[in-house]
Amino acid sequence: MCIDDKEKSLFFHKYPLLSRLWCVLIVSFVYFFDPKYLLSYVLFFFVVLFGMKKPEVARVVDPFLKYMFWDHPNQYMRENLKVKTIDAVNLKKAE
Repeated sequence: MCIDDKEKSLFFHKYPLLSRLWCVLIVSFVYFFDPKYLLSYVLFFFVVLFGMKKPEVARVVDPFLKYMFWDHPNQYMRENLKVKTIDAVNLKKAE
């Protein structure tokens, strides 16, 4: 299973502010979820999803998102970290 960059940024805290915001949004959605408004939730999701793709909205929202989230990556996260597997360690010991 391959995890792409968007999933890494959410689950591995590449952008900590974004991860905290998603955590608060998901927890509050679960806490306040009311099944009789399910259609409204789905409609709101699609309106936001398609609205973010419009150039007029993206021109206004993208600088804000860049300022809030993308300019503040986790300073302790390394992109190209090489991790040795136990097989590589055992092979090195055997030599």
